[in-house]
Amino acid sequence: MRKQIIAIMLMGIVLFVACGKKEETPMERPVKKIVSEQVIIREMSQIFESDAVLEPKDKVNHNTERGGTIEKIYKKNGDYVKKGDLVMSFSDAGTKASYLQALANLQTAESSYRIAQGNHSKFKQLYDRGLVSHLEYVSYENTLVSASGQLEVAKAMFQSAQSDYSKLERRADISGTIGNLFGKEGNKVNPLEDVFTVLNDSQMQAYIGLPGEYIANVKNGDHLTVHVDNTGKDYEAVISEVNPIADTTTKNFMTKIILQNSEKEIKDGMYASINLPIGSKQVLSVPDEAIFVRNLISYVFKIVDGKAVRVEVQAGSQNGEYTEITSPDIKEGDRIVVKGLFGLQDGDKVEESTPADLDPKQAN
Repeated sequence: MRKQIIAIMLMGIVLFVACGKKEETPMERPVKKIVSEQVIIREMSQIFESDAVLEPKDKVNHNTERGGTIEKIYKKNGDYVKKGDLVMSFSDAGTKASYLQALANLQTAESSYRIAQGNHSKFKQLYDRGLVSHLEYVSYENTLVSASGQLEVAKAMFQSAQSDYSKLERRADISGTIGNLFGKEGNKVNPLEDVFTVLNDSQMQAYIGLPGEYIANVKNGDHLTVHVDNTGKDYEAVISEVNPIADTTTKNFMTKIILQNSEKEIKDGMYASINLPIGSKQVLSVPDEAIFVRNLISYVFKIVDGKAVRVEVQAGSQNGEYTEITSPDIKEGDRIVVKGLFGLQDGDKVEESTPADLDPKQAN
């Protein structure tokens, strides 16, 4: 009996607690006040963006065809040289020996030719007077022809040897500043090895690969903007060449740009950001402030039946304070949130106002 009484009491306590507990109701999020604006079609400038490496317009790597040992260095990195200035001389026993041998052969051939020419002239006079036979005269004529041929061969051999010998003195092919001169006197240099560079960096150039859909929108003389990170400045450049043949790998058309560098602040090898205008197009656009990014994905809030609905978009060209957007869920005339994004969540109820409804001070 005692156990039954205890059970009844426990059941009563449970019923009392259950009846005393209030029913919980989910809290509604407050209506958010936002500023909305229509999605409209605007004319947007198309900008092609690319990275590029800048280099001097005039830049020549100098090598020595024959190689040899560095005998004397007359300039150093950073020195200005004029075209034809001597920068470095080499020594090479084989090249010098070939030159001296070719010189001796030329002198011998010239001497033989003069003798043959003198004999031919003398015997021609005798032959004309009938004092020597035709056979004897022809012998001297053949000797002259042979000597003339040997002289031409000797001249050609000498010119080749002289060219090789002259290249033991390496001179500047263009006017500009010396760079990449790292050799030391006494160092051996291999044939065709670069020994120094001369560059004229008063103008810089770069190549950008232009996609085929843009190629019809650019031409020589078009202006564009180049930003160089190392200087922190923007520079005006022009298109100087457009290759009409696409690259076999990228299918892009290599386009050459030129910019002035009169202050010499842009250096060879600096990176640049290229912004090239390539016409305009009519596109859906929204104010920049309407676009927000989460996890590297761009979104806007579209207003549907008084609620903010998050919609993924692709951002494109920019024009002032507006950005092109594309999305299958956004069309012209849709209303999107432009102010009041902070704390706004997908599905929140919103109370709309337009920029025109705001106080001018608040609108700014």
